[in-house]
Amino acid sequence: VEPVDDRMNLQTFDTIPGSYGYEFDLEEARKLVESAQHGDVIRIPMRFIEPKLMENDVLFRDILGEYHINAFTKNKDRITNIRLACQAINGTVLQPGETLSFNNIVGQPTAAKGYKEADNDYGEISMGYGINQVATALYCSALISDLEVVSRSAPAHCLNSSVMGLDAEVIWGSVDLKLRNNYSYPIQINASASSGSVTVQILGTDDRDYFIKLDHEVTDTHDPKIEYVYYTYENSDGYQDGDVIQEGIVGSTVKSYKLKYSRRTGKLISKDFEATTYYPPVNCV
Repeated sequence: VEPVDDRMNLQTFDTIPGSYGYEFDLEEARKLVESAQHGDVIRIPMRFIEPKLMENDVLFRDILGEYHINAFTKNKDRITNIRLACQAINGTVLQPGETLSFNNIVGQPTAAKGYKEADNDYGEISMGYGINQVATALYCSALISDLEVVSRSAPAHCLNSSVMGLDAEVIWGSVDLKLRNNYSYPIQINASASSGSVTVQILGTDDRDYFIKLDHEVTDTHDPKIEYVYYTYENSDGYQDGDVIQEGIVGSTVKSYKLKYSRRTGKLISKDFEATTYYPPVNCV
């Protein structure tokens, strides 16, 4: 008897239960019967067959989008912040038409919640620094899933070249990442962190005849200026004439795109513009 998968009621999104199947070895059973004596009891071993789709697997059976970011950080405080933010959004379910607010889900990063103060590689220290990595992985996964992006802001400095033009910044109380479930089915967000790296999956029912890849191009660069800071001779910091206090960083303007490919042929269907991101230069001091 074949197993029957659980199904989904497309009006109520309730699960319609299926059933287990079962089987036995017919040849082995025949041998048992042939070797039995009058009055013997024959027990035929049965094996239950589990359905492939059960309960939540029915709703969240497909990977709509997945994105991985290698943060390349050994900063323990930053790793802690990334892990806590992943735990906060992991398992979040969005019903059709529902909007997700990253700040509402993760909440304010505070010491009471275990968040740490960490630096951002530019000499700036802030509570909870690192959660932008999680927001970025979620944003990119949402683009691949073809979810509606309600609001997204880019950080002042690119997180790393692999997500140039595709990164997202969140600041409690002012800057948020918001995504809307524009599918007819519920979706689930899974997030995990390992040694500072982040992976975000968005699961649901995928009825698309295409898949999406992300791309970006640098359309302009912006040279940094030189600032001068004057110190007295024999200053306590030990600076001498001509010393570089801060290296300059070239800024850039980046355009990002969603590339849609046919699932049937693998050919490019369209290249859709997503956003323009401006990273200001960091002046040399």
